[in-house]
Amino acid sequence: MLAVRNGKSRLAWPQGVLATVLMAGLLGALLGACTQVRTSGPSQDTLLGAPLSECAASFLVVTGLTGERLHPQLLPPGFFLEQGSETELGQGWLTYITAGSGDSPWLEMGKYNTTLPPADLLGEEQKQSVTIQGRPGVSAIAPFGETVNVAWEESAGIVVFVTGHKLALADVVAIAQSVEYMPGSTFTYPIRPTVTLSRERALARFPGGGSASKAILTSFGEVDTVLSGLSLPLNHVPVLNPTIEVGRPVWVVWSNAGKGVVVDAVSGDIVASLASINGAALASLSDRSRPGCFPPFGVLTRSEIDFVTRPLDRATTTMKLVTLQTLTSIAETNELGNCLTLHACDPNVPVWVMIRDAPDCSLLLRCTALPGQRPLPTAPPGSWSVTPFDARTGPQTGFSTAAGGRGPLPLDLTDLPDLEPE
Repeated sequence: MLAVRNGKSRLAWPQGVLATVLMAGLLGALLGACTQVRTSGPSQDTLLGAPLSECAASFLVVTGLTGERLHPQLLPPGFFLEQGSETELGQGWLTYITAGSGDSPWLEMGKYNTTLPPADLLGEEQKQSVTIQGRPGVSAIAPFGETVNVAWEESAGIVVFVTGHKLALADVVAIAQSVEYMPGSTFTYPIRPTVTLSRERALARFPGGGSASKAILTSFGEVDTVLSGLSLPLNHVPVLNPTIEVGRPVWVVWSNAGKGVVVDAVSGDIVASLASINGAALASLSDRSRPGCFPPFGVLTRSEIDFVTRPLDRATTTMKLVTLQTLTSIAETNELGNCLTLHACDPNVPVWVMIRDAPDCSLLLRCTALPGQRPLPTAPPGSWSVTPFDARTGPQTGFSTAAGGRGPLPLDLTDLPDLEPE
């Protein structure tokens, strides 16, 4: 089916089903007491977190997908990649545009994790069967004929699509025939990584920092995410070094002078330089060298998700860390996971849920009736909304935007258990 965003017609997720590209799990009995970060210096402030038995977030074993690649060998003249990453597809669908303004031609491509046939991913457009790279597929022309979709079964459970706007069907099919897809490989986010660099040695790696310098232990993915300044879930474009794994432990060192460095917490190498400091972003980072309830390195903590989502002030906002299974088990939010066919998606994907509750209708799409509709109550009894965010900083699952309704917040959401309590 087609949806419209930013003026573009694009493939949309089928209503009421779920999709994912990444997986997570629970560690259970394999974990014992909380371990310490091993340091080479005398500092005693590098103990990691509270005992695991006291914090459910510390029991999460989170896995992700890296190196998932989608590359078109054929593009029309003048097209260039505007959004997404061909070498890390999970960071978002790929968008190619041409220079110029107005309603110019564009291309979008990506993949679905689904057992549905390609035809079921398209709406009521004019469809016909096609063969793409020897595999069964379907083409569809959207209403008004300006947008063409081509989708095909790349492998079991993987459907790849190409959408072209103001391009001929034959051109879009030719582009699809040229697309190379590589599935990538899984990695595990480190729960308690080995750290061999002390805070003091990390501070010493920042020349001219002085006694006013600060240093916190975090992961590369976390500092990169908060510095990107993007509200999630959006296509996350790394601002530091895209070749470094998101779970790698690092020290972030900076001073009041407005500069800083990111130091590998094992090798001591400077992996990124911060020419200018975003104080609010760095202040949101959780210092993993201090005691606290934290999910694995590379998974956003409460203060970090608060910063990147920037909750609105007009409503009471609560953030809770849950699993995808918990989210989809609640009637009011069971369609938010957008994980096509749940059996293809690990139900323990960590998800931050933004729950908002307002005494008026401010959280509804509209407060008044459209012409010809039955009038809405003049004094609605409050409104609520729920927005999920993938807690991982690596390639992410695209979730639905939000769910919500009139009236008081449902009790299931009020009682939703939090894996990282405040």
